[in-house]
Formats: sequence, C-alpha cells, structure tokens
Amino acid sequence: MATANLLSAKLREGTLTDEDVEKVQARRLWPAMVVQTFQGMVQRRVLAPVLSEVKSDPWLPLLLRLISGSKEAQHLAARFIGLGARQERVRSSTA
Repeated sequence: MATANLLSAKLREGTLTDEDVEKVQARRLWPAMVVQTFQGMVQRRVLAPVLSEVKSDPWLPLLLRLISGSKEAQHLAARFIGLGARQERVRSSTA
C-alpha cells in the first residue's frame, strides 16, 4: 500500500525518480525494523527457552501464557505480525 500510495501518480505520469523509490524505502524501514525486532525478541526470549527445555511438561513464559489465554490477545498479536507496525490504507481516488 505504501508503494501504491506514494508512486501511483508518478507512475501514471511517467515522472518516477530514484528519490521517489527511496521515499517508499524510508517509509517502510521503521515498520519492518519494529516487527523484525519483535519477532527476534520472541524467538530469543520465548521460543528458544521453551524449545530447549527437556522437561516432559514444558513451562511457558508469562507473556505466552497471557496471549494463549485470551482470544483478543491472540488476535492482536497475529494482527501485529501480519499487518505490521504501520498499517497502510489505499489513498488513491481511482482505487
């Protein structure tokens, strides 16, 4: 959506420049970093310790227990991972 919103008019007009593409990259960089940082944290602090346990009854960290106990929390976590930190909407009048 960020690409479509920022570049659609310039593509139609045939006036697209490298600077326009760099604007898309700059807009998408922060949300990508936020989601990747969150995913790395979950991997290191939640999944790796749970997967490395040799116990027959694996212990789940508090955050995972809270999320797994709430449909709303599961929905929010999945939405954040799936849609990212900056959710884009189509702003084109021709869409």
